[in-house]
Amino acid sequence: KSPSGRVVSGTQPMAVADLPVDDDSQRFAITHGAGPAAVEGGAGTGKSSCVVHRAAYLLAQGIAPEKILVITHSNDCVKHLKTALEACADRSLAQRVPFYCWHDLGFKLLKENLSAIKRKPPVKVESNPQKVLKRLLDKSKKDLDPTLLELSEELDEFTLSSLVSLYKANLVSPRHLKERAKTEIDELVARVFQ
Repeated sequence: KSPSGRVVSGTQPMAVADLPVDDDSQRFAITHGAGPAAVEGGAGTGKSSCVVHRAAYLLAQGIAPEKILVITHSNDCVKHLKTALEACADRSLAQRVPFYCWHDLGFKLLKENLSAIKRKPPVKVESNPQKVLKRLLDKSKKDLDPTLLELSEELDEFTLSSLVSLYKANLVSPRHLKERAKTEIDELVARVFQ
């Protein structure tokens, strides 16, 4: 049993010559055979090296590259890890290992499950959340009567962004907001938030 409580299958990890690791924790993360390995630590502690050697070890054990998944925090790190794996493992196998940053993996899963969230393709990534809120706000305002539309002019995408952030920080759901809406502006905010 590992220190994190995960049960490790097999008796002993296979001996691997020339593992460039500093300690037993890294060696265990690289060679354990019980599924996923989460590697965390401070700057300069060997996380990247450990992840690369884990993937190389799995490839050397005959694991299909498509069955290995490497997730990291940024696209720059993805590039670095891919390059490092190609340098220390069979290049043709290493190129088939899927590497993702969290954002890209989430987007891939979202695209693969569009019907579950009742969306139609294409799905685009908008880097500016205010643009998304402005589009949603403009679309929602089309349904308002002229009098209410005048009142809603004070509600711009920046104010809406602040309100949504405040609701999220206080764990207020769109449904909860809609149920407790006192004005049509509150309902408009709830519609856009949803």
